[in-house]
Amino acid sequence: ARVPGRGEHLFDRHAAFFRRLVADLYAAFPGDKSWLGWVAPEENNLRQALEHVLERGDTVALSELCSGLEPFWMTRSQFDEGRRWLDLALAQDGDQPAFLRARNRAAAGGFLVCLGEFDLAARILEEAVGLARACGELFPLEQALQQLGRIWVYQGAFTRAMAAFEEAEQAARALVPSMPQAWLMVGSELCFQGAAAKRAGDWDTAVARFTEATPFLRAPGGGRRLGMLLTELGVIQIT
Repeated sequence: ARVPGRGEHLFDRHAAFFRRLVADLYAAFPGDKSWLGWVAPEENNLRQALEHVLERGDTVALSELCSGLEPFWMTRSQFDEGRRWLDLALAQDGDQPAFLRARNRAAAGGFLVCLGEFDLAARILEEAVGLARACGELFPLEQALQQLGRIWVYQGAFTRAMAAFEEAEQAARALVPSMPQAWLMVGSELCFQGAAAKRAGDWDTAVARFTEATPFLRAPGGGRRLGMLLTELGVIQIT
């Protein structure tokens, strides 16, 4: 345990450094290995920064770190760790700006989907969508709509899922001028539209969406989603 006040400024500087690092990571595309190599070795330092801001009661820093680390935890399938930290952030973000609350909920909902907790995920993601729409925050809007669409596909609500993926695609396209990597998100949403159409039995739409998505996902960072797309197309072609 640290002695209160002794060297505290060093821990503050340490946490501030990793808060800036994570700010650069926010909106990274999960699965893109271009950033993973320089973030992964800092995992213990990132955990120390999280523990420090939690102990200090710096709830804004906690939200920024937790929502910003979502692509890192998601890429490494650290769903339980992501959920645990975001649960702590959500419990303390009531007086924070809407954009931070939207980011927290979009990230938390994604982990809950991966853990199969669809009912809780849907409630949190719908909050994220409402907050993101209200404040015009496009990235968490795209995130939350994608995860809601995934839930609705699993539940067989294909029309709702397609509408969610299409709105997420429009949000991603609107992000491109300020975030060039958003083209990967456009490809991802088109891929999810194709998967939803395939599950609904509309194979013509599925092939059209998968074909449209392919060039976007051939960019660096799109390999995982491209693999999913090519598998789905292959199933259609041999059926």
